[in-house]
Formats: sequence, C-alpha cells, structure tokens
Amino acid sequence: MAGESVGACSTCYHLLSNRPEMEAVRGAILISGTCLSPFGFSSNSSARADAFAVGRKLGLELDESSNHTSATLLELFQSIPVSSLFRTAGTRYSPLKSDEGYVTAKWSPVFAEDFYPKEPMADSIDDGRFHKVPLLFGFNSEECLSPVFLKSLKHIKQKAKRWDQDTSKMLDITVNISDRSKAAEDIKTLYTNRSFSEDLAAVVKFCTDDEFTLPIARHAESASEHGVPVYMYTMDYKFVPHFVPGVEGVGHAEDMFLYWDTTTTKLGESLLPNFGQSSNQILFLNT
Repeated sequence: MAGESVGACSTCYHLLSNRPEMEAVRGAILISGTCLSPFGFSSNSSARADAFAVGRKLGLELDESSNHTSATLLELFQSIPVSSLFRTAGTRYSPLKSDEGYVTAKWSPVFAEDFYPKEPMADSIDDGRFHKVPLLFGFNSEECLSPVFLKSLKHIKQKAKRWDQDTSKMLDITVNISDRSKAAEDIKTLYTNRSFSEDLAAVVKFCTDDEFTLPIARHAESASEHGVPVYMYTMDYKFVPHFVPGVEGVGHAEDMFLYWDTTTTKLGESLLPNFGQSSNQILFLNT
C-alpha cells in the first residue's frame, strides 16, 4: 500500500484500522506525509463538501447527500482537462516560469464509513496498535517550497511580518498564550537569530519541519520500537528553480519529476518497486 502527500496520510490511517483486508498488505510506503502530519487532520464532511463545490462550479447538479453521486463526480473530474480542474479548484501556478501563483488545497484524506480513529493517532502508534508491516518513509528536503503550504513569495513575506509582530502565531496549538509565546521564541532560535522578514528561508524551514520532517520522523521512530522494519530517505535533487532567498531544495510533490522525467526514472523505478517486491530490504542504484 502506498501514498504520497494526503495519500500517505490515508495510508497511515489504513495501518491504524483493524479492517480484515489489511491482512493482505505486506508493506506500506508513505511519501511526504503521515497521519501525524497537521495537514492530515480533516473531517470527511469538509473534504466531501470541497469536492462537490468544485463539481458544482463545473456545472454538474449534485446532491452530496446521495450515495451514487460520488461516482458521478469522479466521472466528471476524469472527463475534463487537468488544467480545467486545477483552475476551477482554485489553482494558478507555473513553477517553471515564476513564483507567482497559488494552490488552494481542495483534497484531503477521508475515513471509510466503518473506520474512524478512536484515539489520538500518536497514541495508537506509540502503543503498537497498528498493522505491523515494513515501512518506507520519504520526504523532500524543503517540502514547504510549495504553493500548497506557503503560496508565493509575497505570501511568505506577509507571514514573516506577522510572525515578527507576534511570534506565538508560529504555533497553531491550543495552550496558554504565554506558554505558546515562550515555546515559539525558543523554537525560533533554532531557525534564525534575525527577524523572519530578514531571513525568509527560516519560514520555509520551520514549515517543512512542522508539517513533514518531524511528524514523519516521529512516526518512523515510534513504529521501529515495535519490531517493524523501517526505512527512510530524503529527496534532495533540484527539479525546478525557486524564488525564496537563501533556501533551495525539493518542494512538495516536486519529487514526482523523478518518476516521470526520462533522465531520472531509473532511480524512481527501482526504489519503490524494489520495496514493494521485497519489503525487508532496499536496493539502490549507484548514482
């Protein structure tokens, strides 16, 4: 079983379920996400409403309360050009041309009707209540160099200014405001000794750690304590130019170039299939 981004979050939720079909799963690949990632927390109702809102914008009369209309919605999405779907969903981005653009995230992981987490996901993993199969985790070197998370350079500058005015806004957690401010100040020192406006790279690096690196590492470390073979890689191969001063790397979903670019597909074609065929070992090409 494998997934990337919200697909990795969904894969993680499958691993926490006790569905009998999971007995057929012999390994799992989670790329750029886990159910411990903040963006992996969502409700079925909001995700479904977002998808049907896009369908209605495309002219389809849908009643999202009907069971059969999900298939109708899927048929519609599959019948139109990708550019039309992106445009209607609120996406305008040309990474090879400029940093001007944005992506409105309309898609998020959802739960099956017969499964919903009964406890915090971290507790399930820490206590070993998950399907124990070999795991392969992957994340990109600078995931938040992506319009999905920080939008354009203009928006990054705006976020930096807000954080400079109130450092507690770095942390989206429910704690006493004084505790949150102290925690945010302590965390900030790990990324920069200047203002965020002077060091925009620090905004990107914190976002990458917060949304991806730390949740994935947390999941991998905890799972490994229960006798599960765990493998992890970082993708750091420049695919497209970036426009944030002081930081370079692979942004969210840019690793897809690895699997579709003919000059790099040999590595991509080996890494994931090798794990799928023999999930107790990883075979790498010499590169």
